[in-house]
Amino acid sequence: MVYTASGVTGLLQKLIARPAMSFWYASVVRRHASLPRPEDAPVGNVPGPSTVNVLMVGGDGPSVGWGVRSHGLALPGQFARELAARTGRGVHVDLISDPSFTVAEMPEVLAGRNLSAYEVILVIPGAREAITLVQPSAWERSVRDLLGLLGAAGSAQTRQVFVGSQPLRSIPAFDSPLASIAAPHRRLLNGIAEEICLSIPGASYITLPASDALNTGRYRSPDDYLLWARTLVDHVASSAISPGSVGREPRDA
Repeated sequence: MVYTASGVTGLLQKLIARPAMSFWYASVVRRHASLPRPEDAPVGNVPGPSTVNVLMVGGDGPSVGWGVRSHGLALPGQFARELAARTGRGVHVDLISDPSFTVAEMPEVLAGRNLSAYEVILVIPGAREAITLVQPSAWERSVRDLLGLLGAAGSAQTRQVFVGSQPLRSIPAFDSPLASIAAPHRRLLNGIAEEICLSIPGASYITLPASDALNTGRYRSPDDYLLWARTLVDHVASSAISPGSVGREPRDA
């Protein structure tokens, strides 16, 4: 790689900022550790014919279900109901999600699971890597490794959907001027993921819209998860089977 003067300056700034942003991220996570989250089985299920099996694997983002106590009200249940209504088929969603998961760790998390059983696999990392300014080369390698695993272990019909991180200041816990420091990095990482998806048959990329949580006084509500479920279902039902992106990247606040 050839560094220009401005490129070297930017690199030095990130080297200095990375420990500070990692410290801030960890402090925010500790401060919000008591937020409500689902305590029931991590599934969404709607009985019906020709069941669509869906896997969600996620990090610290919408897949966790912050703000609600049931996965039926969070993303798995909302997605299952919306996809069933759209397709007329049964839908079963398995969720593997933890706030500590990174994209780099997801292949190990999925080791031993029969991925060929799923028609759709949704990868929902969250904002951790963007906020902590993970190195773009490491991010690219992690995304490629994960999607490569999903492609190799899934069936020929498996659709892979990579969900980019949302504008950081639209996330209530990270609505701080510090998040604006990471906004360009979020766009960079999302762009890398989108380009990788364009190069992999059966993979596609999407970002979720910002919710209205900042104006409601509640961290997350069932309405937020319904909004995101409908966005994902629109994507899966119409175009997730072929490479490409849907919609425009949301602007950072």
